[in-house]
Amino acid sequence: MQFTIIGISGDALEGTVFTFLQYFVPAGFLTTLEPYPVEQTAPTIIKEMAMASKIAGIGPMSAVAGAIAEAVGKDLLPFSPEIIVENGGDIFLKTSKKRLVGIYAGESSSTGKIALEIKPQETPLGICTSSGTVGHSLSLGCADAVVVLSPSTPLADATATTVGNTIKSIDDIPSGKCQLECLAEDLDSGDILTYEWEAEGGNISGSGSPVTWTAPEEPGIYNISVVVRDELDAETRTSLPIVVAAEQPAPVIQSLTVTTNIPAYIRQKSGGYEILQKSEHCTLECIAADPNDGELHYIWSTERGGISGNGAKVTWTLPPSSAEGFVITVMVADGRGGIASEDVTIKVRSCFCGG
Repeated sequence: MQFTIIGISGDALEGTVFTFLQYFVPAGFLTTLEPYPVEQTAPTIIKEMAMASKIAGIGPMSAVAGAIAEAVGKDLLPFSPEIIVENGGDIFLKTSKKRLVGIYAGESSSTGKIALEIKPQETPLGICTSSGTVGHSLSLGCADAVVVLSPSTPLADATATTVGNTIKSIDDIPSGKCQLECLAEDLDSGDILTYEWEAEGGNISGSGSPVTWTAPEEPGIYNISVVVRDELDAETRTSLPIVVAAEQPAPVIQSLTVTTNIPAYIRQKSGGYEILQKSEHCTLECIAADPNDGELHYIWSTERGGISGNGAKVTWTLPPSSAEGFVITVMVADGRGGIASEDVTIKVRSCFCGG
């Protein structure tokens, strides 16, 4: 069984969630742009938001979407090994297979061309995006998309906002360079922490956190690792893979077709297909080509019905009939940042009446 929750309605957020928060925290918690302390008796989700905001140096409401996504996801974990909760660009993910997460950056030319490869052993994982050009959330910067990964979804959410606030112009993103920041805190004694950085390629300049990484000219995946130590030499470490991509053409989708075992149960119409309910399922096949002759990965998604299988050909189990139709989307990724996507609309009918 897999649980996929896409979005949480704004009405629900403004109603139920804000009512809950107002009951447990002062009004300042909901409006401040700075870290805000809370009582130890506060609900867990509020304490997690407060801790994330303290580490990221920003108001606690910057972590609310990530905190809700994680809370919902963790509640579902006992029932399924596959959990995806997407809440307005903030994702809680638990998976038993490799996943590719595409990045949406609004009008940026990068939209639909970059995907993050998430391995099962890296989950549960928070994948959060902040934007100064997309959506209604407050951002003091102008970045199209800042994406942060963390085992803590509230922390990823808050940190994405913090980083996004620092991007005021294109000059804040030097070509071939990026800023690496490790947010850590000694909860036991408040020791001064030291940071030891290492990169598989390129050069790291600076000390402590943040530092600057200058990417190598050779395209590839480079792991950046950091070891954080306190004054007693207790340490923890983490790493992050960064893709250095060359300018290469994206995959090309040549066709996206739908078929059934009985040809009479399906017909192609303007804008998509119509299928009889008694067919119960249909086969979707995406024919795509990689100009670089590399391996392609296929990611299928739909809001209704069940998709089984993987690769270029999958099976979709029909939901109840709908005059509006169901949209099925396939994303084709080459593993180097190139992505193409296409969708098809299928209307499920009880009969082919009236032509």
